Amino acid sequence: MAPRKSENAQASESEEENAHQGSPEQVIKRAKNIMSKAGEAKRRTIEEEYEKRAKDIGRRIDKLFETRKCRVTKSQKALWDRLDVLNKKRQSLENTILTSMKTVETQTLNISSELNAMFDGRIDELEEHSTPEA
Repeated sequence: MAPRKSENAQASESEEENAHQGSPEQVIKRAKNIMSKAGEAKRRTIEEEYEKRAKDIGRRIDKLFETRKCRVTKSQKALWDRLDVLNKKRQSLENTILTSMKTVETQTLNISSELNAMFDGRIDELEEHSTPEA
């Protein structure tokens, strides 16, 4: 058990506490000051957390954007490569068609000239047979 304090000692402690506390207005003012400091600290903590989260989300969005941009670039390159292959096939087919058409044209002209020569020969034969031998 703690030793008992004398009434004078207790009274002086009480007076000291009252002196430290001051008037009720000062007590209220100090309490408001303490509360505002606590509120300010809490507000700063919340703002710091908000800034941290905002930066983190910004970095994540930037990362997602870069990932998407990379995927789009790869996809576009693949499509351009496929388009290039298809374009080369188209050119090859066009060249094959053109070569075939030239071959058909050449053969048609050859057959036409042969037919002309044959018809001319036949006409000459017919003319020789149809003319009276005088």
